[in-house]
Amino acid sequence: MSKTIPFWASFLAKFQRVLVWDFPGRKVITMAWTINIHKIITAFIIYGMMLAYDNFSTSAWVFLALQGVYGYCWLIKDFGFRDARFKARISALGAFNLYWTLIGWYWVMPWLAISRHVELTGPQMSVAIALLVIGVVLTIASDGQRHFTLKYKKGLITGGLFKYTRNPNYLGEILLYSSFAYMAQHWLAWLVLAYA
Repeated sequence: MSKTIPFWASFLAKFQRVLVWDFPGRKVITMAWTINIHKIITAFIIYGMMLAYDNFSTSAWVFLALQGVYGYCWLIKDFGFRDARFKARISALGAFNLYWTLIGWYWVMPWLAISRHVELTGPQMSVAIALLVIGVVLTIASDGQRHFTLKYKKGLITGGLFKYTRNPNYLGEILLYSSFAYMAQHWLAWLVLAYA
C-alpha cells in the first residue's frame, strides 16, 4: 500500500534539504553538534532573558529548569545512541540556516513568557511539567528502541512503542514542546510549535 506524500510535506523536506543538508560550502560540523550546541546554550539564553527582563519569578525559574534540563537530557541520549542521520556533516552556513529556519524559533517560547512576566498557577505548572516529563520519556524511549532494534534487525519496527504509533519520538517532542508553548501563554508560541 503506497501513499502519496502531501505537497506541503514534500516542499518542506526539499526546503530543508536545500537550505541545511545540501547547502554549499565545506562540510565542517555534524548535524548532531549543530543541534547539541543549541541544547547546551539554551539554559544560558533563558537565564540571559531572565536577567534582561529582571524576571526571577517561580514561573521563569521553572521555564529555565524545564527547557534547560531537557537540552541536557537530549545530550545524554545523543551520546548514548545518536541518530545515524545526525552523523552527516553540513556547512557552517547550513548550520546557521538550521537555526533561523527551525531551532532558533524555540527560544521565542521562553522569551514570550519571561518578557511578559507570565506567572503560572500551581496547577498550570503541574500541567507543563507533566507534558514535558511524558514527552521526554516518550522521545528517549522510542529513540532508544529504534536505535537498538535497527542495530540488530533492519526493517520496519512494529513492536514496543511503534506498535501504537509510527512516530512515537515525534509525538514525544510535540508533547514536550507543548509544555513550553503552554507556559508561554501566547498564541505565537503555539504557532512556533505548529511550524516546527
